[in-house]
Amino acid sequence: MNELIHQHRLLYNYSIPLEGDVEVRLRLGDVARKAKGCIFDLNRCIFMHKRPYMYPISCYSLVNSKLPPPPRRLVTVSSNNHGHSDYTYVYRGAVADYFIASGYDVVQRSTGSTDITFMSYA
Repeated sequence: MNELIHQHRLLYNYSIPLEGDVEVRLRLGDVARKAKGCIFDLNRCIFMHKRPYMYPISCYSLVNSKLPPPPRRLVTVSSNNHGHSDYTYVYRGAVADYFIASGYDVVQRSTGSTDITFMSYA
């Protein structure tokens, strides 16, 4: 595992989340391209097995109520591995803005990979 983490740091130039960080994983890429308007309306989100891939910003208030109170660092983790669109950036920015307004120090991490180090760390 240490070797995997070391390779990740060399490749992406950032480390794994710190103990105490809060991670929010965002499913973007091709899904974001097809879900324009999802930021504000759940009915415009893409569903798979009756669950949305993305959520409107209003849903993050439910998440926020369950998180430890700020000040804390919140890391959004996403990948553009399946393509991206302008809406990917709009959505990721809206999520970051929501948590910044809630008092969190937000760090956005996005790579062209599925970011296996982050997924195995969780």
